Amino acid sequence: MKIISADKEDKAIYALGQLLREARITAKIRQADLADKVGVSRLTIHRMEAGKGKRTAMQTWIAAFNAVGLLPELLEWIESVEINPFIKYNKKSYKKKRVYIK
Repeated sequence: MKIISADKEDKAIYALGQLLREARITAKIRQADLADKVGVSRLTIHRMEAGKGKRTAMQTWIAAFNAVGLLPELLEWIESVEINPFIKYNKKSYKKKRVYIK
């Protein structure tokens, strides 16, 4: 797994927030109404849309995308991503350990 910089993480969160905001506005849903549907405060929705939702639970993001109708597209994108099974363990950080049984 590649480690990405905090700057790239911030850009990703900002992009997700903008996507959520655009979908909410297109669906003519107020932040307060979206917050009620998702089960969070309006301030949480505001922070997510402003790109400050880094500490927001993944479940909240998914519920928000579902509430604005973007979940099918999100799932389609997730399924399209290929993961290399050989990057699961970083050889440098993975060390064999000897086990002694008495």
